[in-house]
Amino acid sequence: MAFLSSKKLVLTLSAIAISLTQFAQQPCGMNHAEQQLLQQNPSSSPIIESAQKELENFTQNYISSRATSNNKIVIPVVFHVVHQNGSENISEAQIKDAMRQINEDFSKSNADLSNVVPAFEGRIGDANFEFRLARKDPNGNSTNGIDRIVSSATNVGDQTAKINQWPPQKYLNIWTVANINFGAAAYALLPSVAAGNPSQDGIVSEHTYVGTIGTAAGGDGHTLPHEIGHFFNLEHPWGQSNSPGQTQNCGDDDFVQDTPNTVGTFGSCNTTQVSCGSLDNVQNIMDYSNCPVMFTEGQIDRMRAAANSGVAGRNNLWSQQNLNETGVGQLYSADFSAENATICLGDSLRLLDGSEYDPTSWSWNLSGSLQSTSNNKNPVVFYPEVGVYDVLLTSFQNGNQKSELKDGFVMVNNPVGRSMPYTEDFENVSQTPNIKWYTSDNNSNFGFELDEINGKQGGACLKMTNYSNSNDKPYKAISETVDLSVYDQFDLSFDLAYAMQSGGSGQDRLKIYISGDCGETWTEVFNEIGPFIQSASGVNGAFTPSSQSDWRAFSIDNLGAPLNGNNARIKIEFEAEGNNNLYIDNVNITGDWNDTPSLVYPFNGQTKLPSDFTFQWQPTGESISEYEFQYSDNIAFNNPVSTTKQKISVDPDNPDTEYDVTGLDPNATYFWRVRYVTNGNPGPWSDVWEFTISETGVGFEESLKEKYHFTVFPNPVESQINVRLLNNEDKPAEFSIYSMTGQRVFFSKQTISTGENVVQLNVDQLSGGVYLLETTIGSERITERVVVR
Repeated sequence: MAFLSSKKLVLTLSAIAISLTQFAQQPCGMNHAEQQLLQQNPSSSPIIESAQKELENFTQNYISSRATSNNKIVIPVVFHVVHQNGSENISEAQIKDAMRQINEDFSKSNADLSNVVPAFEGRIGDANFEFRLARKDPNGNSTNGIDRIVSSATNVGDQTAKINQWPPQKYLNIWTVANINFGAAAYALLPSVAAGNPSQDGIVSEHTYVGTIGTAAGGDGHTLPHEIGHFFNLEHPWGQSNSPGQTQNCGDDDFVQDTPNTVGTFGSCNTTQVSCGSLDNVQNIMDYSNCPVMFTEGQIDRMRAAANSGVAGRNNLWSQQNLNETGVGQLYSADFSAENATICLGDSLRLLDGSEYDPTSWSWNLSGSLQSTSNNKNPVVFYPEVGVYDVLLTSFQNGNQKSELKDGFVMVNNPVGRSMPYTEDFENVSQTPNIKWYTSDNNSNFGFELDEINGKQGGACLKMTNYSNSNDKPYKAISETVDLSVYDQFDLSFDLAYAMQSGGSGQDRLKIYISGDCGETWTEVFNEIGPFIQSASGVNGAFTPSSQSDWRAFSIDNLGAPLNGNNARIKIEFEAEGNNNLYIDNVNITGDWNDTPSLVYPFNGQTKLPSDFTFQWQPTGESISEYEFQYSDNIAFNNPVSTTKQKISVDPDNPDTEYDVTGLDPNATYFWRVRYVTNGNPGPWSDVWEFTISETGVGFEESLKEKYHFTVFPNPVESQINVRLLNNEDKPAEFSIYSMTGQRVFFSKQTISTGENVVQLNVDQLSGGVYLLETTIGSERITERVVVR
């Protein structure tokens, strides 16, 4: 559209007072809001008119002089959550999701930009704005940028809901409410109107339009970006009314050169619409269509002009002094996340820096990884051994530094999981997180943890500590990998104890997911809220089960492909709404055995193996006679090495599911497979897996064993294992013993001295069988199979 003419510099309040967004609601409320402002402050009219002229002149000069450097503009934000303890008291997670969507829309990085029709692809603008939740309040105190206010004004949503405004020249104030009584989804003030009504400056939105999760689940998240557009002086594409679809809108203007004249769209998405002689930009975020995804370059220029103008103090929002005073202009904290922190051996993970704000360099300490350290912002990390590993990040900025240590942040499991049938009673689980159960999103008071005394049978269980939790976020517990490939169909069962607080909201929610691919993808198999999972009557205070009658059994039946992978995982997710504690015990998986064996070790594609090792496969519950095993140096299995093993039982500790091999050729590739035999009749072969011997015939662990002169004796052992190793400096060492089902049955932590050490481990409490001794020295791990008699 053409720029503003001199005729249009004289604007009435009815044209500029308040911009509103209805989207999925009726397009009404504009006059109500205008009249409300006029009644409250009739003397603001000349101030608004003067501010509009000043801002428009500044905007035109800004654009014509091309003073449009695309430096980042950082805006401090505060959310005022106005509520009455209902669903409108939205979670911090939902607010952060809204911030994510806002920042994507204002950085040209929202995924739905790919939907823009070709005619407007070249007009997509990048505002290069970044919105940050304030870290200091107006008094200089620490804050998370969320101000929760209990008030009945949440049900009205008009100007009276703008409670406890923080200085608008220092913060973008956003109020979330239950309802806006004049029919809008959200509304904002243009800068000129805010100049005449500074106490009303900011945005009001119904909570169901904040982000894309929580109470806004299913929405597109573009409502707040629309309102922020108004906050930075954008009109609707059809002009200054609140009535899209009117033919007279073709003669109106939004003062943006590259947005076509349009009558406007409400609630539809006809991307071929021509309403004023040219193709409409119905995908514009400032329209009322149901497919808003983009700002144009002209709109970006106009918003950046408003941000540089002194009208309503917009230019002070992002001054360096204000950014420092609101806590978003300097390094505030170190933090990080991962795309997937639970991986399988052989996979890598990417760590993602989340430090606030603007670190210039990074130092990662990556215990157990191949690289040990990294100075990349988002390093890709590889772990050569199964285990649970700590991650330490130190972020730097101008001589400032902040650090964040997350214990047990990374879990690396075997690519072929624990054998079936699966039983988890938590009796052999150490404090979480550990190699069997990974817990995330915990803090010092809430989250999943091991409870050693309150299980169904009086022993251990998994506890979700939630009583009086106000964090309103999901907590997760993720299992080790389990091999479900032996089942065609399977059932997952568990015992649960949960009682709601008397008079509580009942909005705590338990979800269970299963992944058939080591956590790459997840399928939800259970989803219930508090009233549907409670196992005991409501209580006043924190719930602890006191008898077996406080427990309830649940079963999820007839699960199958694609969840029955050989590296499947279970994820228990609890969406906390601060009601009460929950306990889980006796997680079991049973199923219908299939007729094809599942291979375990060596893993498919594994390299750098030693010439001597032990093949392993999973036992079966089927009534078979024996296992037939083959390996060969060619995939056609010409002249294979072949043997049979008589089936003993389903116990994976028995030697019927393993085969010792020696003297394989260095640098050679081999293939192996297994099948069942029943009364002389062979079944189908398993998948064929390949592996490669190292160039020297010595594997990775063998190199470590040589480095430390590592030996274990006697082996087999009756009561005491001796671990001999040579060390060149004092180091802490951990010794863990695992059963062949993955249960840790022994643990000892000691310091090994410089020189020769012989560490004595008392194992007389262990029953006879095959075990895995894991020795951890610093970030290095050595495993050794031991037999207890």
